[in-house]
This record gives sequence, structure tokens and C-alpha cells, in this order.
Amino acid sequence: MLNSARTTAFPDASVAVDHMVADDDNVAFAYTLTGTHQGPFMGHGATGKPISILGMQIFRFENGKMVERWGMSAPVKQQIAAVDL
Repeated sequence: MLNSARTTAFPDASVAVDHMVADDDNVAFAYTLTGTHQGPFMGHGATGKPISILGMQIFRFENGKMVERWGMSAPVKQQIAAVDL
């Protein structure tokens, strides 16, 4: 989710890091994002439904700067019933 869209739609959003590993050039972590759908999101009005999104991110660094990032997270639309299951 984009941060501005997430802040508007899920103003009570919270991220917990579930697991993290790192080496000299990489950091990877799994996380859980939780919140309540309280504003518009991707064309859908607030539903008041709670969400719990699992995700992961991997960052690669060179000379102290992030040069690559990969990530994925579970879809939000299913949890707010914005799509047919």
C-alpha cells in the first residue's frame, strides 16, 4: 500500500516485525500490518472491517545506501470485501 493511501484508509495502522535477518549487505524481514478500514481505499468507501496483512521485504545495500528492494504482501481488497472471493 502507498503510505498516503494507507494513512487515509487505515489511520490506526500498526506494523509489527515478526522476524528479521541481516548480513553485511542485506536486511530481510517479515511483518504483520493491522488496522481498521476507516476511509476510502482504491475506490471503496470505509467498511469498518479490521485487516491483518502479512508481508515481507528484502533490502540490499551498497556503501551504506539502499540500492535494491523486493517485497510482497497479502491482498487487502479481500479483507475489506471489495472483491468477490
